[in-house]
Amino acid sequence: MISLQLQNNRLSGNLPAELGLSKRHDILNLHSNNFSGSIPSDIGNLQVLTKLDLSSNKLDGELPNTISLLTTLQFFSVSSNNLTGTIPSDFGRHIPNLTTVRLSRNKFSGELPQELCSRFALETFVVNHNNFTGTLPEWLRNCSALSRVRLDENQFTGNITNAFGVHPSLELIYHGQNKFFGELSPRWGECKNITDMQMDGNRISGQIPPELGHLRQLQKLNLGSNEFSGEFPVAIGNLSLLFNLSLSRNYLTGVISRFLGKLTRFEFLDLSDNNFTGVLPVDPRTFERLTSLNISHNKLSGGIPGEIGNLHLQYLLDLSSNTFSGSLPLNLAKLIMLEILNVSHNQLSGNIPSTFSRMVSLVDIDFSYNSLTGPIPTGGFFQKKLPDNAFVGNGGLCGETEGLTPCTSDPKKSNKKILLGVLVPICGLLLIVTIISVTLNFCKRSKLGESDHPELAESFDSTIKRREEKFTFSEIITATENFDEKYLIGRGGFGSVYKAVLGRGKVVEVKKMNVNTWLGHSGENCARCSTCNFSLAQWLLRAHCSPGHNSEQHITTADFVPWLSDFGTARLLSSDSSNWTAVAVSYGYMAPELAFTMRVTDKCDVYSFGVVALEIMMGRHPGELLASQSENRGFLLKDLLDQRLGSPSSGLAEGVVSIVTMALACTSTDPGSLPTMQFVAKELSSARIQNCLSEPLDMITINKLAGFETRSD
Repeated sequence: MISLQLQNNRLSGNLPAELGLSKRHDILNLHSNNFSGSIPSDIGNLQVLTKLDLSSNKLDGELPNTISLLTTLQFFSVSSNNLTGTIPSDFGRHIPNLTTVRLSRNKFSGELPQELCSRFALETFVVNHNNFTGTLPEWLRNCSALSRVRLDENQFTGNITNAFGVHPSLELIYHGQNKFFGELSPRWGECKNITDMQMDGNRISGQIPPELGHLRQLQKLNLGSNEFSGEFPVAIGNLSLLFNLSLSRNYLTGVISRFLGKLTRFEFLDLSDNNFTGVLPVDPRTFERLTSLNISHNKLSGGIPGEIGNLHLQYLLDLSSNTFSGSLPLNLAKLIMLEILNVSHNQLSGNIPSTFSRMVSLVDIDFSYNSLTGPIPTGGFFQKKLPDNAFVGNGGLCGETEGLTPCTSDPKKSNKKILLGVLVPICGLLLIVTIISVTLNFCKRSKLGESDHPELAESFDSTIKRREEKFTFSEIITATENFDEKYLIGRGGFGSVYKAVLGRGKVVEVKKMNVNTWLGHSGENCARCSTCNFSLAQWLLRAHCSPGHNSEQHITTADFVPWLSDFGTARLLSSDSSNWTAVAVSYGYMAPELAFTMRVTDKCDVYSFGVVALEIMMGRHPGELLASQSENRGFLLKDLLDQRLGSPSSGLAEGVVSIVTMALACTSTDPGSLPTMQFVAKELSSARIQNCLSEPLDMITINKLAGFETRSD
């Protein structure tokens, strides 16, 4: 026997007729060359030929009728050529051992041979991408050895319901993009080895048989573009190997979550153009491997789940033409590999988050026909030329994109808003720092103590109040007989605690601070206050009082001079009371070293000042920023600022950078590196401009500002 195998070369020209002169060839393999012309009829003389492979060439013309004479043939392939005409009607009748026929990707027409599987040996039958017509031959129903069948991309017609039988070896069946009608037979559930079933693009109707749930090896199922109706069978949720499911363009109904529960390997899911209802279920276990999700043109409602941002979508997220409402989840910005995002034709409201500019892989977006408002993002993909209709139908959106109105149509009005929004907080901070500096110097010259000034009780007839209860400092002096030892009930780290019975029968406990310049005051509903006779600036410098004070927790003299308090040093006396010492501080404003060591230093209020300064600039409490400083150092300054305000002009930007730089220095986690309040006051008053302004505000990161070197006077 002679085996001629010249595949995968660059041979060209016509096939020589002399190929048929040798009667001893059993294999003729010429695939993947550049042969052209027609197949010579002399090829029918190869009487012992078992394999003929002429695929992937440039052959044209029709198949010679003599191929029916190759009675020993087992493998026949002429796919991927330019062959035309019909297949000889008797092809296969006298070829009992024929197992493989490949005719795909040509221009064949007409009907399939009626006796191609006469001896039931055929295993692979691939005729996709041709122009075959007519109904399917009956031998397909009885050819039980079939393992791969591709009939897709032809013009076949007829009722598909009983066209196939039971094929226990069948692994792949494609007959999409034809003109089949009828219903999907329940007998497909008996083909237990099917891994890939694609029947899209026909007119198959009825319900999807639940017997498909028996196909435990099924990995791909495409029933799209048909006329299926009813609910998708819940039993298909048991197909644990299924990773590609397309049911698009049908009339299916029901709730999606009913059949997605156990499908944990999804990579591609297309349920678009149906009548599914309910909310979109996003279970990380179900969608962990998902790269493409299309549920557009359904009747889904509720909000878009933020959990979608935790998926690994890389290609498509299409939620369009539903009735989703609410705002766009910030978490979607984590889909940095996503290429196409479509949320159009819904009922979404609010802003398009500026963090969407981090979705660097986007190539197409559509936010049209919602109720979105505010400016569109300006970085990343959004700074490129965007699709013309990406934002239409949202009356409240603005930006520099074609079709939208500019966000600042009147520059003068815009500048006024920026000035008001930025200068007012800055001026307020400067005023506070100035007051602190002045009062600090004043308090150094005026020290008042109970032991040195016994007349204090008379000259400062203070009123301690909280809600409706009031009593005076002189009442406390009288009740304790000027803090006589017989009223002493305990001693603590900050002072001594006395029991006082007021004239109205109210029993309170009063803490007298160890420092001579501290005067203990308390009232029934102000039992947690211990007042200090210092000015505001001196109070901040010594930092013995918590920054957590408010309008209901203070003491004033008759001249309304404020005496700020050290919280938690006195409380209502009860029957089981004992000596108790604590400092009450508003959550988020206490310096870390104070919380851990209870050691009060003058740097504690520096930290609190920095927190308040950041809160003014950000428009919200900076707790999240301070809690994970190492992770947030790469953030841009413009993303940190209050997003309700426009971007500041160059002059304002310098002031903004000064304030944020100083605030970050004040909130350092290293107490030893904190500046003094004198230094803070001096720096903010002079409005010194930092070196990092050598680049635009939009390029400045928190990391650069946090590296600012502070000095102590």
